[in-house]
Amino acid sequence: MKQRYKATLSYNGSNYHGWARQPNALTIQEVLENTIFKVLNQKVKVYAAGRTDAGVNAIGQVIHFDLEIKIKPKQIMEALNKALPYDIRITNIKTAAKDFNARFMAKHKTYIYSINTNNINDAVESNHIYQYNKPINISLLKRSNKVFLGKHNFLSFSTDERSGESLQREILSIYIRKNKHIVKIAIKGTGFLRSQVRMMVGAMLALNEGKITLSKIKQLLNDPKKGQAVYKAPACGLCLVKIKY
Repeated sequence: MKQRYKATLSYNGSNYHGWARQPNALTIQEVLENTIFKVLNQKVKVYAAGRTDAGVNAIGQVIHFDLEIKIKPKQIMEALNKALPYDIRITNIKTAAKDFNARFMAKHKTYIYSINTNNINDAVESNHIYQYNKPINISLLKRSNKVFLGKHNFLSFSTDERSGESLQREILSIYIRKNKHIVKIAIKGTGFLRSQVRMMVGAMLALNEGKITLSKIKQLLNDPKKGQAVYKAPACGLCLVKIKY
């Protein structure tokens, strides 16, 4: 009988074209599945809670996969971490119920977007923090929080190909913190469309620069149309930090 496993991943996304397998590009899913086959001699499909875009990082990605035989989770984690590249790590693993689903059973997810407001680039953290290099009006950004909170059709803030009610998502909270030159925007929601968080942050930064208004952001939510929100923050600043079940 097959045994299902639930694992938490941490990865630096700068060397990968996102989570999902692609025919002509290296992805996190491909590397992980190939490593499981190499180490455990089992061909598996790995399912993730969030399909992160190219360049996006994670410290709390959750996955599930099935093995033909039951192996102690600690042995699996140690064996895979020895074989995985330096920028992908399994940080926790345990057996799971056979009906556990990393994606569809998630109650909410939290992303953090990190921004360097200093006028000098942070060379060490360039793959993890957006080098914005401009001051940010924190009080103005916090005013935009109230606009995004709640249930909305986020079509305007997405590159998603779908349409209809499936594009409605609920933003549960948005917190903005500044520590010296680094601004962190934590966004928690029941789920997110493709590029949604980056386009929300992009709109916030455009608001900061006077390129759009709060009224315009409200309009984009009330009258959702694909391609209306033209600002998208770079992938490097985004990190999937936590998934709640």
